[in-house]
Amino acid sequence: MAIPESRPRPAAVGVDDASFGKFDGIINTKSPKEIGWTGLKSAVNVEIDNEKQIVRRSGYTLFAAGNYRGAYANNSQNFLIAIKDGLCVRVNPDGSTTTLASGLSLLGPPGGFYWTEDPSNFIYYTDGIDMGIVRQGTDWVPLGIDTPVINSATLLSSGTRQVLAFNIGGRYVSNTFRVFATYVAADGRESAPSAIIPVTAPPESAIVQVDVPVKYKYTNIYACPPGGDEYMLVGTFTTQTVTITVDQLYAKGGVVYPYTVAVEAYPSACRTIKHYNGQLYAAEYVEQVGMSVVWISLPLQYHLFNKAEDFLTVIGEVVLMLDTPKGLIIGTDNQIYHWDGTTLTELTQYGVVLGSCGDVAPDGTAYFWTVRGIAKAMPYELLTEKTFSGDPGVFNHARLFYSRGYGKLLASTVSGNPAFNQRIER
Repeated sequence: MAIPESRPRPAAVGVDDASFGKFDGIINTKSPKEIGWTGLKSAVNVEIDNEKQIVRRSGYTLFAAGNYRGAYANNSQNFLIAIKDGLCVRVNPDGSTTTLASGLSLLGPPGGFYWTEDPSNFIYYTDGIDMGIVRQGTDWVPLGIDTPVINSATLLSSGTRQVLAFNIGGRYVSNTFRVFATYVAADGRESAPSAIIPVTAPPESAIVQVDVPVKYKYTNIYACPPGGDEYMLVGTFTTQTVTITVDQLYAKGGVVYPYTVAVEAYPSACRTIKHYNGQLYAAEYVEQVGMSVVWISLPLQYHLFNKAEDFLTVIGEVVLMLDTPKGLIIGTDNQIYHWDGTTLTELTQYGVVLGSCGDVAPDGTAYFWTVRGIAKAMPYELLTEKTFSGDPGVFNHARLFYSRGYGKLLASTVSGNPAFNQRIER
């Protein structure tokens, strides 16, 4: 029989020695001594939910292989559009693809593609070189429509003088008509108007000939008679050379051109786009002055712009725009702004990381990655500055995903930028 041995009772086990106790998630802005057992410096293949519980990350399998350069799932989450090599494709449920448009440039800028969806659930994309619209997930149409250039508008022949009421007996040396042309695309959108061409002809002129290169579905010709103040639709044509009789030019009661301001086509140099408040916002960077112009389209006419009046200017290159119920978040590479439709407010004097690195939650809160960490708006607040410091990358895409009852901002980063507020361990 073993002789009993007297041993001291073990000391009580402290909470921090037994488990995490109060767990604060990932903290890499403090030393291990400061963190103690309340957090982790890093974690691999795990996730931390809204209750700060650690769960194993879900496993994933390859869905579709290839040189994918950008992708967008529509708001209804029932189809996926992607840029693959030089193609715009729809990715099918089995991982195969259906080509919607071809011939895209492989030499796109480092910022990649930007996407936006209008109230009709049409998806728009651009990278400043290639651009387009995908309607209902199956039909591709161009985002911009070329503006016509009238080659000539001249008198073709003379005829009997037009005798009209209120000018009987008048002695005119010449009449000056003004004409312009527009293109109409297959989807019904009408382009910005060409330059206005004056046509001077004697009163007895009978026919005017207009030469416009053929593009799109057809060409509209509008004219304003001498002394008039409205442009009327005088003909729709599918040929390059069209003839218009003088009585057509004088005719009243036709379709009146609806815009009284000078409208222009979509600015093709824009790379960042977003729909907000029934208009398309398109940002164009002017490198010579280090600023961006954000052009604002006409309401519900996302391909037409009044550049003389409808625009914003911000410091830096716009690389992020997020639409929220409280306004539009505009992030540049060195500033962040808020636009409520009337007033532009500067939120910070530091910017967001390059790429499309943010998303908007169902409750209307925007989450995005700034050079000082993850932030939300509105109101604007930095969320991770005191706890987490990660490499923002030289290129970063981030989107919100929802699983297991919580949301997560998932980022895909090309590393290479210093992390803000990164501390050296003591």
